[in-house]
Amino acid sequence: EQVEDAPVKSTILKGPEVDLYKLPVPIFSVLDGGPMITAGVVIAQDPDHGLNAGMYRLMLHDKSTTGIDIVTPNNLRGIAERAFSTNSTVPISISIGTHPCQMIAATFKAPLGVNELTYAGGLSGAPLRLASGVTASVPCIADAEIVLEGEIIPDGWVYPEGPFGEFTRLMGGLHYNPRVKINALMYRDDPTYYALHMPWENIWMSAPIYEAAAWRVLGEAGVKATAIYLTPGGCCHWHVVAAIQKRPGDGKNAIAALLSIADIKHVVVTDEDIDIFDPVEVEWAIATRVQADRDTVILSNARSKPLDPSLAPTAGIPTTAKMGIDATIPENV
Repeated sequence: EQVEDAPVKSTILKGPEVDLYKLPVPIFSVLDGGPMITAGVVIAQDPDHGLNAGMYRLMLHDKSTTGIDIVTPNNLRGIAERAFSTNSTVPISISIGTHPCQMIAATFKAPLGVNELTYAGGLSGAPLRLASGVTASVPCIADAEIVLEGEIIPDGWVYPEGPFGEFTRLMGGLHYNPRVKINALMYRDDPTYYALHMPWENIWMSAPIYEAAAWRVLGEAGVKATAIYLTPGGCCHWHVVAAIQKRPGDGKNAIAALLSIADIKHVVVTDEDIDIFDPVEVEWAIATRVQADRDTVILSNARSKPLDPSLAPTAGIPTTAKMGIDATIPENV
């Protein structure tokens, strides 16, 4: 990473000059609650763990105020909760119009203390250029087309946000979130505003993130994977299919490992002879190698996302049932 002395932007608007309505922020679906910024890389600073990056949608409330959707458990929500406990704001930068490597890295669910932006440099093969904040104490992505600087206000999760046409291909419900006061708006000459559209533009970023996590947990479990696929039918978010070089018991161990990944809900594990990118072959493996009472694993009361439309609406963090299907050839057959 390289931090510049000042943002490389041609126009810098501060305070009362800020007008978010000058940006072409669209309403994506006819039932959306308002215009949403959907492709901003949000950078915050944890006092104990350093920089943290993520992507969160921000609904415009007025010309200098947005919401920020951190209703689900994530690192930024934890940073905000700790700041709010002392009635402190959370300074953030929002970089819009960035390289896909930077967006993919920002969506990676790294543990607190691991700066997701380092993965952006690894993916692109070059150090990521950061720029010092003008009104915020955190940097932004220097090569972004547009940058907003602001602070999350410590009022709590009280402001209605949404609904929104989600990656689920369904309308999401109303969320209650904090608000962000935007203190600066910076942009290049003739900037490009990038709007990430749901669902398909969103899930192309989800798949490599969850696939990377799947390779990692299977390796840690000592299971040799040969292919991993986050399926579009599972919104590249909830369903994973893995082919493995099986030893006795590896099918169940693989299921246990894969169900531990954040929001993964359903898992199918096959032998390496199955082309898991062909749904007919996966279904054939399930049909010819599975006995339900022997080869299904169900895990109750696991953490979930409120966006799962099969769950009843609930306050706070919901729980879900997770399931795995061991579609490998049984040892005794």
